[in-house]
Amino acid sequence: MFRQLYISALCYLGFGIDIDHNGPYPAFMLSNLEPYKFVFRGKQFLSIESLFQGLKYRDIAQQNRVFEKVGIDAKVRRPRSNWQASQTLYWQGEPMGRHSKEYKDFIDEAYAALAANSDFCEALLATGNKCLYNSYAKTNSSKTVLTAKEQCKALMRLRKKLKDSTP
Repeated sequence: MFRQLYISALCYLGFGIDIDHNGPYPAFMLSNLEPYKFVFRGKQFLSIESLFQGLKYRDIAQQNRVFEKVGIDAKVRRPRSNWQASQTLYWQGEPMGRHSKEYKDFIDEAYAALAANSDFCEALLATGNKCLYNSYAKTNSSKTVLTAKEQCKALMRLRKKLKDSTP
């Protein structure tokens, strides 16, 4: 609760943007639930949430079914997974440790693939130099595939790369 109030105050004062699928532009456009078409490692996705939710499944067919969902459907309309017990996520049957450098690089690669979507890029660049927050996302990396901090850092790294590559 204190975290949400603190972030709300920072955003109200103009120091940041709180990513929220019910928030104002550009905040809602940066939500993992926002439907964006993009291709990642040869697979088409309709939202980045479906990518992250699908990583919970070792079975490739089951994972691909989750990959076909959009936003909140990928999050709530899927079979249960026990990935938290092993802290292992999967890409097409290949395991990745949840806390590994490999997984951190995977997150950056996924967001870079999403950046091929011009609407997403436009929204990300519209944040200017403001710090990004997500007061609604989980903070314990053992209980979620992407914490608020991981999401925001990945987005800010990507924003910097986009700005640096723009003449």
